[in-house]
Amino acid sequence: MKFREVATSLEHVTSTNAPLPQDPTRLRRKRIEAGLSQPNLAAKAGVSRSTVYRAEAGLCPTEAETLRRLAAALACEIADLMPIEPAQARS
Repeated sequence: MKFREVATSLEHVTSTNAPLPQDPTRLRRKRIEAGLSQPNLAAKAGVSRSTVYRAEAGLCPTEAETLRRLAAALACEIADLMPIEPAQARS
């Protein structure tokens, strides 16, 4: 699924709590930019530390609700944590 398709249907997908594609490096970068440790982000997002670790390591798909909580805790959009299409990365 392409980034635009995910972003377009994000409200529907979030309501079903389906796993969403996410970019572990973007999540880690946002966490570091916010000055948060993994345990601090977990507490702020209301998820377990192991959830943050697994999401940053890319060990499993991240459910929409978890990604929404992480994005809210990092004061960013869910799309900021998702993969960038190759064409977008070049611009």
